[in-house]
Amino acid sequence: MVNKTLKFIVSISMTFVLLLALGTPTHASPVRGVEEIKNIPYTDPVPQHTQGNLLDLYIPERRGNKKLPLIIWTSGSAWMSDAGKEGAAQIAPHFTEKGYVVAVVSIRSNTQVKFPGQLHDIRAAIRWLRENADEYNIDPNRIAILGNSSGGWAAAIAATTSNIWQLEGETDVQTSSAVQAAVPFFPPVDLLVMNEQEYTIIDHYAPNAPGSILMGFPIQNHPELTRKTNPIYYIDDNMPAMHIFHGYSDVIVPHGQSVLLYEALAAAGNEVSFTSVPSAGHNHNQIMGASEYTVFHTNRGGQERIGAQPAPTWENVERFINKALNRAR
Repeated sequence: MVNKTLKFIVSISMTFVLLLALGTPTHASPVRGVEEIKNIPYTDPVPQHTQGNLLDLYIPERRGNKKLPLIIWTSGSAWMSDAGKEGAAQIAPHFTEKGYVVAVVSIRSNTQVKFPGQLHDIRAAIRWLRENADEYNIDPNRIAILGNSSGGWAAAIAATTSNIWQLEGETDVQTSSAVQAAVPFFPPVDLLVMNEQEYTIIDHYAPNAPGSILMGFPIQNHPELTRKTNPIYYIDDNMPAMHIFHGYSDVIVPHGQSVLLYEALAAAGNEVSFTSVPSAGHNHNQIMGASEYTVFHTNRGGQERIGAQPAPTWENVERFINKALNRAR
């Protein structure tokens, strides 16, 4: 499998750059036929000062009467920021020009709410977008979710909980939280094994580590509760299509985290792809366009193919999503 194939040794560091924004929904002038609507609340703000209940929409001009597929993106911060929708505007043009509505979503930080609050948030955002699909020309049956780092975790766990109508702690759910495709970039998956994987510059077991703050206690003290943060915990044999990306040089979230997710999805009988980029660190811009990479793909029959296709480009990500969403119709 993946661990036997890849033998690279690297190190890199990363700084998160986050921009904060407050306000009520605002409509921007269309740019190249794209309307921007910002600061839309998808839930009530709890706590009152949070931005983790807001999303922005990028809506391309409608072509005929067709409803448009939806891309959801949330940026990561090790769960330490509630500004996941900020800095993601660079993602939108890759998809609006292909005829997708793009929603960039913030979820609450680990100081504002403890797990499973962040999982409830991303699912609430999906439900809000589905419930308001008609207003924004969205096809509610064609939704893909993407994200990086803890945003990649949000994408992965939103996908693996797609078949669960109402999670513990959710109330009066009237709309599906399901997505039809997911593209996680370097997601944390199993918090309980991160220190045993490839070299990281973070002690993930420290009481003040992001995962322990997320849980509200040192994760090693309550492994049975911590396991519920693991997207693998919810996997069955009918998961949405998923393509995972991870840099082998990542010293923030170990590359082995995505290996675990890929292998668990494949072992359960799902079709899943995983692109590993030896030179890339904790940065999706280092993954996209890389010249050296390996693609692992397992079909529903359990047959694995290892090669160099498709290349890690936004165009190929869109092709994967388009195929997955059309197949899910």
